[in-house]
Amino acid sequence: MDKVNVCIVGTGWTGTNHFNGYKAIPEKATVAAVVAHSDASKAKAEAWSVPKIYRSFDEALKDDEIDAFNLCTPHY
Repeated sequence: MDKVNVCIVGTGWTGTNHFNGYKAIPEKATVAAVVAHSDASKAKAEAWSVPKIYRSFDEALKDDEIDAFNLCTPHY
């Protein structure tokens, strides 16, 4: 299986747990990008040291290097 470039959408509790899961399998998945809408979520994404941080989902959708989106936003 090839390595998958994942974009996490949401940097709260769920996003953090999913990020830690991807980090545990670096040979299979890379968190290549994060969508961070607020300054607080941008700071968390920067702490994760991901190569790309987007300010909107639409901006991230334009990146052809992303293989999958992991939606970690609230359902309400």
